[in-house]
Amino acid sequence: MTLRRWETEGRIDPPLRTPGGRRRYDLAKLRAIAPHKAPSTRATIAYARVSTSGQKDDLVRQV
Repeated sequence: MTLRRWETEGRIDPPLRTPGGRRRYDLAKLRAIAPHKAPSTRATIAYARVSTSGQKDDLVRQV
């Protein structure tokens, strides 16, 4: 709803419409006015496993 509100308030130009009626906004223009959030300090953790000992080489490649 924020994009529609910004359009109503005149903060952004009306979007282009697809033949199906969906709105298409210019991402560069949105990034210029959107509030920026501080970079996240969260870590991403991945878990990988193999089913058999014969697949250990696959596990090394996954890491």
